[in-house]
Amino acid sequence: MSDHIDGILKLLSARDYKPVSDAGIRRHLGIKRSQIKSFYKDLKKLKRQGKINKIGKNRYVLAGGSQLSDVIAGVFKKRNGRYFVENSEGEFLLPKLINPFYAVVGDEVVVVIEKRKFGFAARILKVFKRKYKTIVGHLRKKHGLYIVEPIDRKVKFSVSVGVLDEKKVKEGDIVLCEITRYPYQNAKAAGKILEIYGDELDSSIDEKVVVGKYNLPYIFSDDVIKEAEFCKEPQKNDFKDREDFRDFETITIDGSDAKDFDDAVDIEQIKNGFRLYVHIADVSEYVKQNSALDKEAFIRGFSVYFPGSVIPMLPHKLSDNICSLLPDRDRLALSVIVDISKKGEIKKYKFVKSVIRNKNRMTYREVEDILLLNKECDEDLKKRLYNMKQLALILRKRRFANGSIDLNIPEAQFSLKDKEVIDVKERPRLFSHFLIEEFMLAANLCSADFLSKHWGVFIRRIHDEPDVKKINTLSLFLKRFGIKHSFDKNKITSKQIQKLLEDIEDENRKKIVSYLILRSLKRAEYSIENMGHFALGFDNYTHFTSPIRRYPDLVNHRMIKAALSKKNIDIEGLGFIASGVRDREIVTEEAEFYMDDVKSAAFMHNHIGDEFEGVIVSIISSGIFVRLDRFFVEGFVAAERIEDDYYEYYEELFAMIGRRKKRVFRLGDRVKVKVTAVNKFAGEVDFVFV
Repeated sequence: MSDHIDGILKLLSARDYKPVSDAGIRRHLGIKRSQIKSFYKDLKKLKRQGKINKIGKNRYVLAGGSQLSDVIAGVFKKRNGRYFVENSEGEFLLPKLINPFYAVVGDEVVVVIEKRKFGFAARILKVFKRKYKTIVGHLRKKHGLYIVEPIDRKVKFSVSVGVLDEKKVKEGDIVLCEITRYPYQNAKAAGKILEIYGDELDSSIDEKVVVGKYNLPYIFSDDVIKEAEFCKEPQKNDFKDREDFRDFETITIDGSDAKDFDDAVDIEQIKNGFRLYVHIADVSEYVKQNSALDKEAFIRGFSVYFPGSVIPMLPHKLSDNICSLLPDRDRLALSVIVDISKKGEIKKYKFVKSVIRNKNRMTYREVEDILLLNKECDEDLKKRLYNMKQLALILRKRRFANGSIDLNIPEAQFSLKDKEVIDVKERPRLFSHFLIEEFMLAANLCSADFLSKHWGVFIRRIHDEPDVKKINTLSLFLKRFGIKHSFDKNKITSKQIQKLLEDIEDENRKKIVSYLILRSLKRAEYSIENMGHFALGFDNYTHFTSPIRRYPDLVNHRMIKAALSKKNIDIEGLGFIASGVRDREIVTEEAEFYMDDVKSAAFMHNHIGDEFEGVIVSIISSGIFVRLDRFFVEGFVAAERIEDDYYEYYEELFAMIGRRKKRVFRLGDRVKVKVTAVNKFAGEVDFVFV
């Protein structure tokens, strides 16, 4: 068999293969110019023999192979203008889809692949589970009747809601609508109004809209509130069988507006290193398994954080008060005492039930200023902070040497006045953040080790290895970006990725590469299976340090305390819990990201017509994303609005190139843009180049 034929068949039969064009196959196989003629001869031969098929716009798949069957069932997805179906066997790129409006991204569908005159086409046969039962949208009036136009661009249809009382609503209002009938053949979608939010520009409706859009649990039931009311400040009787750390100089380090203090720390120097104390709020003492509080916490999964507000996992009486490690209050905790060598090795640890008293409520900025000698404080406190800094540096150095990846992914920091956003800046990366991060990672590692020894099965935090193909695509871009780095073709390690980042000196470049690496990695998630944590470089890892705001941590606390008390606990349902919180984490993250986009778009409404300088941070087939220098806000330049040429997207180059003039837009390019429009609840800001 020809080398070309063998290579083509191997490529197309690979499990992670996503259909590409003939040029894409050439690139994958490394076909030289002198081999092009024989390559196309072999490609035609395989097609003629019926071993491969061409689908859509010149993309190839195995004939009858796993990439293309007559019927495919799975989750409907769209990325970069292309439609996919994802199921347990992988992700399948669909040929031309002739009825995409029948389904919404996220629906579970059955798709049939058909051969037509122009080639292969996909058609949605059935939607057997809908992602959206409700939608948020604008009210519009047509021919005397009202319709709801969804704010989510993934929903491609409007919903008819008939005649409405115009004393209660007006055209343009934002509303929540239940979908009672989805579009099918000649029938249009229909629904009914559940809630009228009001004027789009009214910032007071923002949280309600996000709650409605993501169906977030928002109100606590009477049973939950009643149980929370029974929870009282800890008394002397509650301190029995607990180690007493109230005389220690315990410190909390959090944001200036934080209320739910999960964790506190302290440190001692010992003969061969350090003794680190990590105290975590003992939420499990108040939230008993299978109680109304527990069931509600599982349904929510996580607290949801927005600029200036939070939807807590637990009622505020617990999250902000009884459980929170507030200053100068006696609080119940689950503590881990960790002895760490001067080289950062955990020598031993001990978990204990405890009572503590927060003696020093500090902010990240305060600690940073003290460490930089910009702020004075008590000498004993200063010594403790310097010891913490020394230990954090040791732990951090050891962690990166062992394969942790230091991704510099910038985040937005919103400044608010009277609940209105008055500025958006990049959140600073302070060493005080890293200090707490290292101590929490150490505590989580001890928790994973303890739970492994005592239970074996528990809720872990895992992060699977990346697809080699995605990393190879990244490597190709890096070379064109002027960064010479080669990955092991057979096995990608986190050490290789961290070495790449360490070799990049320019911080702006490092941020862009960090973002591309993040896109190339898989999601971290909760599971009872142990796959290790690729990005952290840990073989065994879990979450322990945030039980006020994360349900998996609460479950792990119960298991640790059961082991300490030598009691049995039911672990049969852990797989179900892990699956549930995995889904809730995705919803929580999407809601938080969406709110950030809404707030950014609302802020930019006052800057329509203004010009700004920025940098290209992402490119897709339909256009270019630019992040502004003056504000930490991203906007979109549609390719069709770049007027000097017709621009085409080259995915392997991460670039947009003009067809005639060959002007190139690449990641990291500096550009100047003008704000032309804002769609607040689509979370979109539109730019044009100037």
